[in-house]
Amino acid sequence: MGLLKQQYDIPTTTALEEEVTTMTAYAARLIANGRAEGRNEGRAEGRAQERVAMIRKMMEKGNSKETILEYGYTEEEIEEASREFAVKS
Repeated sequence: MGLLKQQYDIPTTTALEEEVTTMTAYAARLIANGRAEGRNEGRAEGRAQERVAMIRKMMEKGNSKETILEYGYTEEEIEEASREFAVKS
């Protein structure tokens, strides 16, 4: 006896039970993929925030833009850190 019949008293066929099983497996994969994608995006955002925080610290210590660029930071990161540095100062 299928789960739909057993728990919800819904008459089913073997074909319907197979389709429900397939759809349930598909939904589980979508959820797992969404969680993985969210974790990856969160990690990337955290790394980006840490890079900007490091640039701010370098600015506080008086490092020039050229010096910060030599450490591999980008113009965009420096601009973002400059905006945040100006707000916090």
